[in-house]
Amino acid sequence: VLLILDAKKGWRGRVMKTPFVFVDEFRGSLLLLTAVAILAVDFPVFPRRFAKTETFGHSIMDMGVGSFVFANAIVSGAARSTPTKSISSTSTRSTSGSEADQKKEKREGERGREMGRGEAVKKAVMGAIPLLVLGLGRLLATKSVEYHEHASEYGVHWNFFITLAVIGVGSSAILSTGVSPLFSGLLLLVLHQLALSSGLQEWTLNAPREDLISMNKEGIVSC
Repeated sequence: VLLILDAKKGWRGRVMKTPFVFVDEFRGSLLLLTAVAILAVDFPVFPRRFAKTETFGHSIMDMGVGSFVFANAIVSGAARSTPTKSISSTSTRSTSGSEADQKKEKREGERGREMGRGEAVKKAVMGAIPLLVLGLGRLLATKSVEYHEHASEYGVHWNFFITLAVIGVGSSAILSTGVSPLFSGLLLLVLHQLALSSGLQEWTLNAPREDLISMNKEGIVSC
């Protein structure tokens, strides 16, 4: 409805200035739908088929965390950055430079890339701090008012904000290694499925909650 009203107000002209305006609309719609679903799920009028599943299956609300991860990824620094020119291309640009100068430029380029990767991880850690604060605040708020929660969703202490923080830092650390995002994503997907098939799924569903790890097993495994 909001998108229709947006179009009727004649704001389509901004599409010419911002060709990726659909990204903003997707993220805004996601926030609105999430707020509505979280509020409405506690009322009987909300269809139960839209609520989160307990073990297997999928529903609209099951897509929430994945949608937020996707929304954050498409506007991340890694997605918006342009590939830098390789050292070999810069060294062959001019044949007049000496071999010593070329080695110096190569060392400086490698040092710059290492510093850039470290800065990216540091920036991701700093960006995760507000999410961790929100996660801790939500934990304290829900426990203080004894709000009804399903431990099978994230665990006893884990929540949505902590998941986003861990994924943000973890993805930045992986990208800082220089490995292809597509390759690393497929590799993590395969390894995660192999781990689930090798006993991790059974532990997640049926293991008793005896320590801090097992008490938050759902949230940890979902990352």
